[in-house]
Amino acid sequence: MRSQIAGPVQVWGCIVLLLCTTFASAQENPDATPAPPLNDPLVVKPTTIEGKFAAALFMLKLARPALARYYLEQTLADEPTAEDMLKLRELHGSGTFLELTAIDALNPPALELLDRMNKAIQDHVSNPGYADALLDKLSGTPRERAEALSELQHLGPYAVPPILKRLADGQHDDAAVLILTLTQLGSNAAPPLVGALTAPLPEIRATAARVLGQIGSTQDAIWLWAPAFTSGEPAGSQVAAREALAQLKYGDKNAVNRINGDGAARLLLAAATQHLNGRYQWPELYDDVPAVPVWNWDETRGTVVEYSAAKTQASIFHAERLAREASLLAPDLQQATVVLLASLLVREVEQNRWDLRLPETAGGALDLAVSCGPELCEQVLRYALDQKTPAAALGALQALSLNGSTERLSSAPPHGAVTAALDAPDSRVQFAAAVTILHWEPTTAFRGSRRVVEILARTLNSESSPASVIMDPNQIRANETAGMFTELGFPASMAPTGMEGFRIAAERGNIELAVLHPNVIRWELSQTIANLRADSRTAAIPVIIYGPAGIRDQFDRISQEYRNVTYLDEGNVPVDLVKNLQPVLMQLSPPPLTEEQRSRQMAEASFWLRRIAIRNVGQVFDLSLAQDAVMASIGKPRLAEDALVTLGAIGTSQSQQKLFSTTTAPAANTNLQALAATQLAFHIQHYGLLLSKSETNLLKSLFQAETDPNLRTALAGVIGTLKPTAAAARLHLLQHPPSTAPLIPAQP
Repeated sequence: MRSQIAGPVQVWGCIVLLLCTTFASAQENPDATPAPPLNDPLVVKPTTIEGKFAAALFMLKLARPALARYYLEQTLADEPTAEDMLKLRELHGSGTFLELTAIDALNPPALELLDRMNKAIQDHVSNPGYADALLDKLSGTPRERAEALSELQHLGPYAVPPILKRLADGQHDDAAVLILTLTQLGSNAAPPLVGALTAPLPEIRATAARVLGQIGSTQDAIWLWAPAFTSGEPAGSQVAAREALAQLKYGDKNAVNRINGDGAARLLLAAATQHLNGRYQWPELYDDVPAVPVWNWDETRGTVVEYSAAKTQASIFHAERLAREASLLAPDLQQATVVLLASLLVREVEQNRWDLRLPETAGGALDLAVSCGPELCEQVLRYALDQKTPAAALGALQALSLNGSTERLSSAPPHGAVTAALDAPDSRVQFAAAVTILHWEPTTAFRGSRRVVEILARTLNSESSPASVIMDPNQIRANETAGMFTELGFPASMAPTGMEGFRIAAERGNIELAVLHPNVIRWELSQTIANLRADSRTAAIPVIIYGPAGIRDQFDRISQEYRNVTYLDEGNVPVDLVKNLQPVLMQLSPPPLTEEQRSRQMAEASFWLRRIAIRNVGQVFDLSLAQDAVMASIGKPRLAEDALVTLGAIGTSQSQQKLFSTTTAPAANTNLQALAATQLAFHIQHYGLLLSKSETNLLKSLFQAETDPNLRTALAGVIGTLKPTAAAARLHLLQHPPSTAPLIPAQP
């Protein structure tokens, strides 16, 4: 037994001894840094950059992530130089920095350290003196060549840019040595060589292709189709790309006769679509990494440059390149044009941070889409709906609002994409489709007109902040859960049944989370989730099954069957819930509307409902579907005026009653009272008097007592619609004071 225990104890003893050695040069200085949290076990506190970083790694071994993050922050607080970062890399290796970024509890300091290290390496390698001296050694003695190769291999992918730059500049007498060196770098050199396939010099493209054929993988082959078969590609680079394809596909570069370009463009488009719809499977190397490297040729630097990008942004970049290459491969393939425009629109939506409208800038993606015409835009919209790519749908819809017309409301092919977008899973797309149709100002009924008003009403029936709905038959437990999600920034409504929770989620436009207890009733759990996913109003709302940890495995099938369904273990404190909920929210695409965006969307919905009312196109749009939402928005100052005008066009007794109550409310804003009275008069004229006798008497009394001239005039309009008898009109006129003198025009 003693020998079984001694091993681990000795290992930890060595680690502690190593750390003590690292910190030996540092004297304890209480004023140097703030006291670390959570009872730091280190007696001697590190004061050097190396010591603090080593302390962070040690705290991870002790399962103390809070202390690990603290020491990473202290490392950054010392403002490590490029030399410091290179020394840390030499001590711990690049992989250590990458692994730290995969631990959520260590970000953002871990991400910042990784960025600093990458920049330090790039700056170091791009230093002409360092790079030239290193590459010169490749033509030196055998020992110098071995030393140079060892250092280049140590640099990994960052060794590729200086080699390519020297090849491009023609500064080396023996290009064969440089090309051989690229092959000796191994698979690490593949990503920058993929970027080099976009170089303007065909010689560089040929070199990149040849080396990729030797060190690349089958996944890299996708980038070789364009240089291998694009019309106009020089023979040298074209042959090199075809031989590389043969090598990667069949293991023999001489098997080029088995390689042809048939179907290559569609292969590229399929890959582009996977990137756009989020189904692309990144290599396992990037499974737990928030950012991935993207290499591309930089004309100003004369070589390839690495960009660290989130996976979403990297996919958009790759999708655009693949679609562009597919279009070059097959000029007559219309789908390539569709996917290329879709990728450009997705990029612009992301760049615009998913705001409600894209900027109408000259040369931008929206400008391109509008100028390409409505036919292409409608094809992009149909593609976006099929592939569940909401960003492309938003861009296409905005373009169609500018270059489309009511003829596209037809459901017969090739039209129908815009009305189909009214039932898209994403609420942003639904709203954009409704607004696009309203921009066209239809005057005749069409399929989907009811959905337009429903979408506007749901948007209006909202608040600017995100909310949640808790579905749990146990009221005490539901209260506790609601309190936790409210504390997290999702004010919660409670529903005792799945059916009631679905109704709340469907009617309110700001429900961003549906939280279900496994024991939810009427409907039970699987039926509630199925109904949430089947309805276009709720299809994209993330669903959280919140229950005991012991029964989590029972619901794995549901999580796999439906998108955005996650099981979270019940916790006693909000901090546990935050830890588990954050990864769920981070994966949402598109992200939830911000408070400002939601507020603007509500205002836009209010504006369009008012415009429908003013245009008097009731035969096209049934405004009564929005009645409850419109009445509720009267209490919101920014929306009240639009709501009153809209109510004036809804011919129901409830609308007339609401206009009456707003007119007679003693504490109401005078201007709103006047507008309400004006709309009440309009409503009575068009739909008849729907008020009781006592209510009309109250209106008369208010008119008699009112002194504000604006409100009194508006009330007079209401009194006039009541159609007073001739006798009443006579008495009313006689009550007006007689004139005391003739009107004398003012002297000029």
